Amino acid sequence: KTAAVAEDAEGGSQGVQKGSKPEQDDSHLSEEQRLKAEAKRKAKADKAALKAQQKESKKSAALVLGAGSSLIRNHLKAQSALALRPFDDSEAGFVSTCERVVEQLNAGGKRRPKIPKGARDYTPEQMRIREQAFSAIRRVFKRHGGVEIDTPVFELKEVLTGKYGEDSKLIYHLADQGGELLSLRYDLTVPFARFLAMNSVGNIKRFHIAKVYRRDQPQLARGRYREFYQCDFDIAGAFSPMVADAEVISVAAE
Repeated sequence: KTAAVAEDAEGGSQGVQKGSKPEQDDSHLSEEQRLKAEAKRKAKADKAALKAQQKESKKSAALVLGAGSSLIRNHLKAQSALALRPFDDSEAGFVSTCERVVEQLNAGGKRRPKIPKGARDYTPEQMRIREQAFSAIRRVFKRHGGVEIDTPVFELKEVLTGKYGEDSKLIYHLADQGGELLSLRYDLTVPFARFLAMNSVGNIKRFHIAKVYRRDQPQLARGRYREFYQCDFDIAGAFSPMVADAEVISVAAE
């Protein structure tokens, strides 16, 4: 199959094989035009090469390998360049590479474990300080007649969605568990509202100290994590106007 390809300024054409590019004929051009055409072709080739390099770099950046996998990959690339059979165990090169991988891993070359982004571990000293802080907070809550409750760390998805406006996108949704769509709690207030709807408790001064989860961008320097504690104190029921509000402010001040 052929395709007509413009060949010169006079509109002439010749048949060329489909998919191939005609050779550039600059014989009819002036010296200045020829130099411009060469510069244009060079710039186009450089642009194509840069694009290919960026594509390869992007592909490499997306590939994260452990120490052993990296060594195996490098060996396979080298063997492919030599047109050898990298998976033939009779080749001493591949066997020796595997032995080096095992030696390196046994020598401590394994990938180091890490904690998920936005979470942290607490040392015994930090736990002691946190326990003292929570004890002080609980004493204030109880001094005002507060009673403690606890709720599941996850709720039905329908309970949490639509309650936080734009922040609803920060809720961690879990995979289907036994036919129920679940989400990790975003705060302690909505679970408390669900608790009140399910239980006839009358007037209550409730406090709740527990972890909540937000799929936010962590800012560790500012103490902003994806997993953190909240200490809630709420007054629900029928009270004289502003009395409950004043007591909540007093609790916060103390």
